[in-house]
Amino acid sequence: MAETVATDLIVFGRGLEPADGSFRLTKAGRLRVETAVAYMRAHAQVFRQRRGKVVFSGGWAGTAEGMPPPPVAFREGALMLRLARSLAEPEEGVDLLAETASDSTLENVLQVHELGFFGGVEFSPERPLGLVAHEGHLQRAEYFTRKVFGLPRTHVRLIPVSGDDYCVHGLSERWSLTVSRIAALGARTPSSLRARHRLMTAAARWIRAPYAAGRHTVV
Repeated sequence: MAETVATDLIVFGRGLEPADGSFRLTKAGRLRVETAVAYMRAHAQVFRQRRGKVVFSGGWAGTAEGMPPPPVAFREGALMLRLARSLAEPEEGVDLLAETASDSTLENVLQVHELGFFGGVEFSPERPLGLVAHEGHLQRAEYFTRKVFGLPRTHVRLIPVSGDDYCVHGLSERWSLTVSRIAALGARTPSSLRARHRLMTAAARWIRAPYAAGRHTVV
């Protein structure tokens, strides 16, 4: 049985890197945009029948290092949206949007939810919410998405990205997921999740300090 196509997607950012005094997407971030565009093209007929939204989510992933936010035009979501618009055809039946205020995977989801990007949409097995990220990162993205949106597993579709991921911190994605689950245990509201997020950020700064070498890392 063919898997139901998701026409509403969250594309998770994967870090920034310096470029000529400014910032650009990491290769992993670009691959995520390309994967989302390829998915839209592969299912263009479904998108035309059920117009959806694709939200490119990411501000800056330097929260663990305490870096200040870059200008909005050079945040992950804005750069991903710009790349997507250069690749996607306007008639593909989708609204391309950017969320640029987040600084972590949890904040990606919280900001998308709280800003109402999918307001009025009732996700279901027939209309799932799609998540685009590399396979390892997808597990953590799914965990936070289901928690924040209150969705069962059947209401979410995972869209894995092939190619090298970008993760230079000291924790593997498996350990990051474990830490996230422990830190978020019992938290059910945005305020409580953000409080736990502050604890995770403080821990990440301590863990990542030996790995910081002037690059923006991923939370």
